Amino acid sequence: MRKLGVMGGAAAMAMALLSGAASAQEGASWGGLYVQGFIGDAAGQARQDLTNGRTTGEHSENQVSGGAGLGYGLQVGRLLVGVEGDIASGSGDITAHTPTPDYNYTTHNGWLATGVVRAGYDLGLGFLPYALGGVAAGDVRLHTYRTDGPGSSIDFSHTQVGWTLGAGAEVPLPLDAFRLKVEYRYVDLDKADGSGSLGNAVSGTLRQNLVRLALAFRI
Repeated sequence: MRKLGVMGGAAAMAMALLSGAASAQEGASWGGLYVQGFIGDAAGQARQDLTNGRTTGEHSENQVSGGAGLGYGLQVGRLLVGVEGDIASGSGDITAHTPTPDYNYTTHNGWLATGVVRAGYDLGLGFLPYALGGVAAGDVRLHTYRTDGPGSSIDFSHTQVGWTLGAGAEVPLPLDAFRLKVEYRYVDLDKADGSGSLGNAVSGTLRQNLVRLALAFRI
């Protein structure tokens, strides 16, 4: 909850910056090559289903996430179309527990990379709203083990490929080469399947809701 409060405060501050900068920078140019760094909240949602009938159901945890990226935008009139790639820290450990017998289930994501197409339209309000979508990839580790005695255990990792969709807003800062972006992304890393001891198998899913605050610099 504390992390959600911090990210909520950051989002409010970002919107205030957007409002102030937008009033000072109308008719900005949005195209060109840029690099960016970002920080935000990664809300991971995981589920594990085992062949013996045990399941975690949906469970989630929040993690502060940060990363960097590179992008390019082509502006035609008020329309901007571009591509962007980035890599970030993942949603970390998402852990669930089931009693009788006692089992721990951990879904871990250490890194997340995305490649997206971005499209925006300048409405003449001093900021650029945009939508994005593309491919996502990340490591997914499923670790399941019994805590109250001997039993089956599962521990394996996969590099998963999925998809992402999102939207955001970009505004120029007083130093024209800099841009501030506030962005939301939904990420689905598809389903990971693996097996462990005693012939048991597991199917796991990982989805993320990402809120990011980014500072971009046009090269």
